[in-house]
Amino acid sequence: MAPPRRSCGLPLLLPLGLACGRPPRAAAAAVSPAQLQARLQHAADSGAQAFTVPPGSYRFGAAPLRLRGARGLSIRAGGATLWFEVGGGLEISESENTSP
Repeated sequence: MAPPRRSCGLPLLLPLGLACGRPPRAAAAAVSPAQLQARLQHAADSGAQAFTVPPGSYRFGAAPLRLRGARGLSIRAGGATLWFEVGGGLEISESENTSP
């Protein structure tokens, strides 16, 4: 019998491919988590309407992926999985009409 799956408690974030627990070996991400953070925030700051996360596995540890001040930004993350430890996660603030 398979062990029960743990839940992140973040059902609204699951479309982004967020995951809890220990990450399996996966394809390396095209950019580092820090670069992804910078690119995502740059998209919001420049008023972009869409942002695509490059495919791959991103390990943030306990650090959050922050997005601040986005307006009408749609985030696409097909083929990407974001891994967080306790204390990490997606943090969206001061934003409107933004969808993961």
